[in-house]
Amino acid sequence: MLTLDMSNTKTPENELALNNYAAGVGAAIEQATDETAIVSARITMLADVIQIQCIRADDTDLVDFFVPERLHSTIVDLAQAVDAHVSLYESERADELRLEFANQDEQDKIIKYFELLSYQGRRAFPTPDLYQGAEHVDEFTCVNAIGFLHFALKKADEFGWRDVE
Repeated sequence: MLTLDMSNTKTPENELALNNYAAGVGAAIEQATDETAIVSARITMLADVIQIQCIRADDTDLVDFFVPERLHSTIVDLAQAVDAHVSLYESERADELRLEFANQDEQDKIIKYFELLSYQGRRAFPTPDLYQGAEHVDEFTCVNAIGFLHFALKKADEFGWRDVE
């Protein structure tokens, strides 16, 4: 059974993991100057947000997620591409949406797409190191990696990503 390091404490290990993750995301944003690269980076961000939430919950059967509002069009386009039935709702946070899959089979369609990206080496940046060599997932890293993606999407829009969509 997967367990979390619930201490939510900053350590040199998780700080390094987050810095490495931020560097990869930042490089992908800077290099994403055409629509194909931007879409790839956005899908990779969505994959990480969803997969981190599954890992944190120790439940790969989740059908309800909180995602950055700036990924709205990415979610809609990807769901349509893989024929997944999803619903999007406002969240209590202004910059966030609640993504709900109709059922586990619909969630699997998206997850399989994410897995295909990884298998084919088409992720825009490497996954975050949520374990840092430990047996348990680091809660601090999980929370802050998702928080960083919110920030990175805002900055990417300042780079002009919204103009490309």
